[in-house]
Amino acid sequence: MDIRHKLKYPPYTYICSIVIKSKNYEEVSKEANKIKNILQKNIDKKTILYGPAPASVFKVNNIYNFVITIKYTFDDNLKRIIKLIDEEYALNKNINIEVTFNPSRF
Repeated sequence: MDIRHKLKYPPYTYICSIVIKSKNYEEVSKEANKIKNILQKNIDKKTILYGPAPASVFKVNNIYNFVITIKYTFDDNLKRIIKLIDEEYALNKNINIEVTFNPSRF
C-alpha cells in the first residue's frame, strides 16, 4: 500500500482513462493532443496527465487508439470538462472517444 500511495495509485487517487479512436492516424493523433491541451488548461494543478500515448492495443480493425490517463484526488472541474469534451465529439463521425472512470486495469 505504501508503494501505491507514493505512486499515487488507487485507493489514494482516482484514475480516468480517455481513449481516442479513428481510422486516420494523423487525425487521431492531432485530436488526442487537442484534448490534452484542453484538459491542461482547465484542470487543477494537482491533477496529473499522462499521454496522449498509443494504447496498449494500438490498432484494431484499422482503427488507431490513443489514450490519455488522468490521476486526480479531487478536481471539481474535471468531470465538467470531460463532459464537454465528450459532447463535442459525440457528433464527430471520424473521431470516437471512450471515457472510463476508475478502469479496472490499474
